[in-house]
Amino acid sequence: MKPVRSISALAAAWVFAAAVCPSVGSAQDAPAAAPNVIVEVRVEGNKFRSVSAVLADVKLHEGQAYSDKAVRADEQRLLKTRRYSQVSAVKTQTDKGVIVTFKVVERPAVESVVYQGNKALKDKDLRGSLSFGAGDPIDPYMIESGLQAIRSQHRSAGFYKAAVSYDKAELAKTGKLTYRIVEGPKAYLKKIRFKNNRAMSTRKLKGAIKSRRRIWPFTTGALDLETAERDVVDLRNFYHGEGYLGAQVGHELTFKGKAATLTFLIEEGIRSRIGKTTFAGATVFSAAEIDRHLKLTSGEFYNDLVLRRDREKIQALYGEIGYVDAAATVKTVYTAKPGLVDLAYTVAEGKQYRVGRIDIRGNTVTKMNVIRRQLQFRPGQLYDTVAAEQT
Repeated sequence: MKPVRSISALAAAWVFAAAVCPSVGSAQDAPAAAPNVIVEVRVEGNKFRSVSAVLADVKLHEGQAYSDKAVRADEQRLLKTRRYSQVSAVKTQTDKGVIVTFKVVERPAVESVVYQGNKALKDKDLRGSLSFGAGDPIDPYMIESGLQAIRSQHRSAGFYKAAVSYDKAELAKTGKLTYRIVEGPKAYLKKIRFKNNRAMSTRKLKGAIKSRRRIWPFTTGALDLETAERDVVDLRNFYHGEGYLGAQVGHELTFKGKAATLTFLIEEGIRSRIGKTTFAGATVFSAAEIDRHLKLTSGEFYNDLVLRRDREKIQALYGEIGYVDAAATVKTVYTAKPGLVDLAYTVAEGKQYRVGRIDIRGNTVTKMNVIRRQLQFRPGQLYDTVAAEQT
């Protein structure tokens, strides 16, 4: 009977072991967790652009671990191209891995770009001025920018009255963008004159403008109305900078055949002097202390360049005694007396700083003590922005 009990006990032990220790075969039969790896990236909803063209703006790829953050980033990346009005990504889990599908709603695209009426400039030259082309989304801003670029090209070539338009209805209906160009007459600048300039020499004024008369073969002298209009602004700013704050500038064109004369009409007015100077927000220095360091003081002629240097000088005064963030702004205040203006400074002093630890790095040849002897500041001293720049 003992052998029987022994066998029964052994059998019971085997059954218990099988219960608590699953066999290798049973482990293999259990379903494995689906891998979190991208096995495919798809595109749906694309009508104008190919799948490969859409995915060219996507960073997700097969074999990459799936990440919600990476998917959201690709959605934003596609939207920023402005080719799509809507973008959403859908995750599909399969036994083999993850399928990511980008569902897009494309903006209407430009089917073709055509130029009509351009005789002097070739299509390829005009095409080079555009930042878009066939297949790109219809973007009113970009199309208008292209129109202005084409017009500027013609005007720079001397077609000073060139006009450009396009048919919005045709574009919306067919996707065809046709730029219609009316080149108009061509002219060149034979002469540039200045009228009523007494305080400023013609030579100085010519240096302030961009228009140039024809000096063949060095300059074409192409007449460009936009450049002439900008020259008017530049001349006015030039006079203002020299203290003629009331100066007015205009221009007129006269023609003899294709030869044009551009005349700038100038009213210089009175050259302004400085009245009083105030310094709001200044507590570290008195007004007299600041004023003593400035060039543009009471009685001096107004000058933009000198004023800018004076403002920088105020900031340097504060910077020398540790006011690293000190900033000065200035406004020109017109007085009741013609030709007299006041200067109103506003000073934001900020906090005062001292030098802390000084670290020197990258010196492979010069010894540390030699470099330190050349420094103009030491730990504990007030930080000097001027000395720091000179070191």
